[in-house]
Amino acid sequence: MYQTVVRLCNIQKKIFLELRAGAGWIWIGKKNRREVKKNIRFRNKYCGKRCFIVGNGPSLNKQDLSFLGDEYVFTVNQMMRDKRYAMLKSNFHIIADPLYFNLDLSNQYHKKTIELIRKIESEDNRPECFFPIQAKEFIEKLKLKLKINYFYAGCDMYEGYNNQIDFSKSVPGFHTVAQYALMLAIYCGFNEIYLIGCDMTGYREVEEKAYGNYDEDKHCYHLTEDEKKNVLHKGRTCEEYFNGFAHMFSDYRRLAEYAKKRNIRLMNATEGGVLDSLPRIKYESLFNKS
Repeated sequence: MYQTVVRLCNIQKKIFLELRAGAGWIWIGKKNRREVKKNIRFRNKYCGKRCFIVGNGPSLNKQDLSFLGDEYVFTVNQMMRDKRYAMLKSNFHIIADPLYFNLDLSNQYHKKTIELIRKIESEDNRPECFFPIQAKEFIEKLKLKLKINYFYAGCDMYEGYNNQIDFSKSVPGFHTVAQYALMLAIYCGFNEIYLIGCDMTGYREVEEKAYGNYDEDKHCYHLTEDEKKNVLHKGRTCEEYFNGFAHMFSDYRRLAEYAKKRNIRLMNATEGGVLDSLPRIKYESLFNKS
């Protein structure tokens, strides 16, 4: 009886989320739908190739990123702060958190964030940039000289999610940008996807901020003391923060199950960290380096 009730609840949740996603797709308007549909050009474009999704975790400082010189690379958020960013020659860069697109131009920290977004592109590298369609108005105001693409995130990736991921339509929404990068890699046709710098240890910031301890960096790049006190997630309650992390772990597991069904090799090559939802592999073992 209990299992039947759980199954019926899951079906009900699935129907609700799918309806919400469909309603949202209509709500964004015809013009924005046309913009999102342009992503069809990325569908299976890199079929059979492998890629690396580079998170911003501190473990990245223990790994030799020069190995990625001839690889397809996805970078996220503020990776431009890392002096090795230019060396990576990223192919894709994704920013998904709405807080990046609700910035106060009178705030010095927010001004620096906007300048970082401008630095996604360099003289010798122009990655494909992906932003939420809801950020389109804000992005256009910045007059960025980037290769800009927009996506629309609708419902959550519920248990047993098996819909075809389609970046030219509505895609599942997540709590961390690395998962959007992972989903985009699947859509692009990559059949080997490796994560690095995805430590999943940012939750420790809650305790450290409570006691005024900002000593240890939580990213591969350095933040000044003032920047640490003005991080973009400031203002979230502990309940919201930890609930978000619980969702992240669950979503990594769901993505791993989704990839496995499609014979996609999805593995965690991060040095350390606590992400145990994906099978592990030693980063160095992926390269023929003497």
